[in-house]
Amino acid sequence: MFQPRRLAGGLLCALLPTLALAGVDDAALIDANSCSLDLWHTRIDGGGYQNYVSPTCRPGGNYQFTAVFGNEHEEGESEQVYGLEAKMLFTSLEAHGYGLGLVVGSEYLTEMSRWETQYALVPLTLGFADERALVHFNLGWERERSAETRNALTWGLGSEVGIAGPLVAIANVFGNDRSSSESSIEVGPRLALLDDKVLIDALFERELGGENTRAYTLALTYAF
Repeated sequence: MFQPRRLAGGLLCALLPTLALAGVDDAALIDANSCSLDLWHTRIDGGGYQNYVSPTCRPGGNYQFTAVFGNEHEEGESEQVYGLEAKMLFTSLEAHGYGLGLVVGSEYLTEMSRWETQYALVPLTLGFADERALVHFNLGWERERSAETRNALTWGLGSEVGIAGPLVAIANVFGNDRSSSESSIEVGPRLALLDDKVLIDALFERELGGENTRAYTLALTYAF
C-alpha cells in the first residue's frame, strides 16, 4: 500500500504562472519530525525548461512547511522563482476515512522583484480499495498582481491508483476561472521505492485550451 503524499504536480508550474496551483495537492502530511526533498526538471515543447528544488519539513503536530527554489529558462533568458507554503491538516485519511486540510502560500518572481502571487486552497482526499486508490479534490483562491483579473477561483481533481507492486498511475486536471487556456491535464507513472521513501514521477502535461502547450517532467522525492 502506498502512502498519501504531495503529488509531484502539486508544485509544477510548467504551463501556469503560479507554483502550488499548478497540479493537484493532497490532504496529507509527511511523517512527523521528518523532512522530504523534491527535485524536478520540466521541459516545454517549443523551447524552455525549468529546474526546481523544494524541501518540506514537519516539526510535529498537524502542519508542515515547504520552500521552493526554481530557475526558469525561455528564449535565452533566465528567471528565478521562490515560494513559501504552509499546510495544515484538520482530519487524516487514516483516522477518519477522509483527509481535509488547508494550504496557503506565496510566490516571489525576481523578474518583477516582488511577491507576485498569493493563494489558499482546501484539499480533500478520499481513499478506496484499502487506500490503493486515492482521489483528491481542490478548491481555492489565487491573487496574481500582474493579471488583468487579479483574483481567481482555482480548482483541481486528481487521482493516484496502485497498479502493481511499486507502480502507481497519476492523473490530474486543474485550472482556474480566469482563463480557459489556464486549464491543464497531467498524467504519468510513479515508482514508489524503499517503503515510499523514494518516489520517481514521469509526467506529461498539456493545456486544454489556448495553444495546447505540452510539457514533460521528471521528478524525484526523497523522504528522510
